[in-house]
Amino acid sequence: MFRLVLLLFILSSPFLHAGLTDTLEKTRHIMTHYFHNMLHHIDDTIDCEANCTHPEIARVRKNRLHLITSVKSTEDHRFSFSLNVRGNIYLPKISKKFRITLTKQSADRLTNRQIDRENENLITDTKLRIGLQYLFTETEKLEISTRLGIRLHSPFDLYQELSVRKSISLYKDYAMVVRGRVHYYITQLYLSKSLQLTFIKPLSSRFVLAQSNDWYSNSENRHERHIVNHLKLHQHLDHHDHLVYWISYASLAHNDHHYKQDWQALSLSYIHYFTKWFYLQGIPRIIQKHQNGYRNEYEATLSFGMILGK
Repeated sequence: MFRLVLLLFILSSPFLHAGLTDTLEKTRHIMTHYFHNMLHHIDDTIDCEANCTHPEIARVRKNRLHLITSVKSTEDHRFSFSLNVRGNIYLPKISKKFRITLTKQSADRLTNRQIDRENENLITDTKLRIGLQYLFTETEKLEISTRLGIRLHSPFDLYQELSVRKSISLYKDYAMVVRGRVHYYITQLYLSKSLQLTFIKPLSSRFVLAQSNDWYSNSENRHERHIVNHLKLHQHLDHHDHLVYWISYASLAHNDHHYKQDWQALSLSYIHYFTKWFYLQGIPRIIQKHQNGYRNEYEATLSFGMILGK
């Protein structure tokens, strides 16, 4: 399994550098052009003030859409493909406070966290969701918002979200980021909650240490509560290459409120940027799960990322 993923990674790198990058860049440029034109036409349905024509068009063109295509392989030679999508679309003529959001993730929470650094929440869904987000406040240190979202594929689902993100500067160059979210699923009549607490410590110009603690609860799955702890060391090799060393530990609690070990994993994430808009990521992983008697299981994920936008 690892040999196959490694072979695909090695073959992909020179192939992209050899000329495919130019073709992909042309394709990305065309897709970005249509993406921004579509947003501009939507935004242009609202009358604009006399002094906002050029600035507002420029702001529309700053919108980005992040697409990640992944293939995951396990030691029993099972392959699964997924598409992760993330976009926060700003339409200034319609509103200074509203955003249109697009989200789609895989069913593997750990992989979601590892292939998308800005993974927006801990509530995963393999179906595409679109939402209308309202920002009560948005600064570098604090963001408070609410969002009405809908699942575009069956089973139909409608939810309301309340989200708070707070960045706090600690002693010297330590930092802490707190994220809290509450989802109320209107159609299914249940509540889910999540909380993320991350501590960040730059060690040098090349190394950053981060420790993340994720807690999430969902009343639909018998009130199970999960805690996942991640210790991450980011290593910036050069302009094109980035490594992240992961140690992850997960606990699960049922109605008895006692958290017990669920799984633990060692991972390595290697990202190679071909251009500013295209990258390839490989993640080998050793994981031990309670359901399988904590025996060593080997997994690997190969992802290709593309960003539409300027």
